[in-house]
Amino acid sequence: MIEPGGGGTAAVLDAIARAIAARQPNRGVGVLVCAPRPLDLVNHLAGYAAGDEAIGVVEHRLAMQLATVGARSRPAELVRFVGHQFVAVVPDLVARRDLDRVAERLVSALDYPVRLDDGSQWALALTTGASATFDASPEAADLLRVAALNRSAPDAAGGGSAPLVADGGDDLDRRARLELRRDLRLAMNSDQFLLHHQPVVDLATGRIDHVEALVRWRHPRRGLLLPATFLSLARDESLIDGVGRIVLAAAVREAAHWQRRFDRLLPVSVNVEPGQLDPERLPAAIERVVGEAGLPAASLRLEVPESGLIGADGAIVDCIGALVEHGVIVAVDGARGDAAVADTVAEVAPGAPYKMHPSLGHSDNGGPHDHAARGVVEAARKLGLELIATGLEDEHRLDAARARGIRLGQGFALQRPVGAERIEPTLTVWRSSAVRS
Repeated sequence: MIEPGGGGTAAVLDAIARAIAARQPNRGVGVLVCAPRPLDLVNHLAGYAAGDEAIGVVEHRLAMQLATVGARSRPAELVRFVGHQFVAVVPDLVARRDLDRVAERLVSALDYPVRLDDGSQWALALTTGASATFDASPEAADLLRVAALNRSAPDAAGGGSAPLVADGGDDLDRRARLELRRDLRLAMNSDQFLLHHQPVVDLATGRIDHVEALVRWRHPRRGLLLPATFLSLARDESLIDGVGRIVLAAAVREAAHWQRRFDRLLPVSVNVEPGQLDPERLPAAIERVVGEAGLPAASLRLEVPESGLIGADGAIVDCIGALVEHGVIVAVDGARGDAAVADTVAEVAPGAPYKMHPSLGHSDNGGPHDHAARGVVEAARKLGLELIATGLEDEHRLDAARARGIRLGQGFALQRPVGAERIEPTLTVWRSSAVRS
């Protein structure tokens, strides 16, 4: 049920105290502090009246999720807390996992956008913090304090919303950023992301070795947006994992489509963020996605930026090792020759692709770029890493890569990134050359 009135700390503590007083032996009481975010988008783009309306919709949805929680004589309560926060008081817990299930139900209440009376839609998410007790005489204030601290922990760790306004820029720039934040959240469930593809080519034969999948955002008003426009925003908004899952699933689907159409496996490469390299989640997720598509793990290549591997902790290294054990190819992207990264990758992923930073593709024969490039080439070869030249935008860079003995390359001089429908004629030629060989 919903606590009537304005709520507040006193009302919350009273609800918790009642639940503790009515607690049955061997049963627990749980507290969930919940807050929808990013509510500042609604307030600043549509006004505070719209923000209040959104809070009302959220409150109704949370109450509906709690309606069947608890016994008739001791139902769960939803109480307005401070600001735009709510507190759910959950009685009759048999185990802590019961409270986790209630939290999952509350989070699912915002799985679809909040629609206001003016027809606007807002993609909000619910953050929760939990505490539970099975003690005989807990303090209501202690339960509330722990739950509130647990809710604020993701924000302190960088999991909260992006700053309202970026430094610098005029009011128009600020509003545009706010609108982009709102639109990005809606895009996560609106089929607005798509892939462009750029082949990685054997520089000696011209044959395609594999294809890199590059995400684009088909914005309903701004047209096709490149990753530089929105990926940093996705990181700030804690949406980068979601974007990564969308890209991964789409890339695997297209690889499966090409295999059916051309009767030959063409590996596809996908960029991943260092933060996605969770050994408990990513290998299992990839195994599931490629398994559902009927593809071998070797059909997928994951590219991790060298900059994100510098000083990488053990979990990231463990994740790379687990991926390699599953048969996934892990590549270093944007490599400038960091010795520690190269050594680590060579140890956990022997023969891994080593994509050189585009700046190393300059053809200043005998100059600083040439010297740096040759150093990277020599170091990678000693470690047995597979070199890939990138940024091959013209014939001079192509010639430089060939002169350095690099087998694979990627860049505009070979082919620009194009959509799925435009890459297929290239793949038809690729299949024909493969059959003839």
